[in-house]
Amino acid sequence: MDAGVLGRVARLGGTSPEVVDALDRLERLLGRHEGSLAEPVKARRDLADIREEAGQRDRDDGRLADALRRLAARVTAVGVLAEAVRQLGVDLRA
Repeated sequence: MDAGVLGRVARLGGTSPEVVDALDRLERLLGRHEGSLAEPVKARRDLADIREEAGQRDRDDGRLADALRRLAARVTAVGVLAEAVRQLGVDLRA
């Protein structure tokens, strides 16, 4: 694991490297595909909520699930984003 991932893991309260990578990947994909989304600003806000909650030592899984559902609904029209959100959900449950 490289130093950049270790630093992001530390900032996210020990969140697994897989979750950190999935969050970073989703952020990059949102940047590439925001023109295809009806509400890209809200999608980014949902992702920020997920990142913040995932980093909590006593994370609220209900709040996290709500943010994931909102984000999934906002990106469903773009297959690669929908798949990235699905994978993030899998990684968060691991």
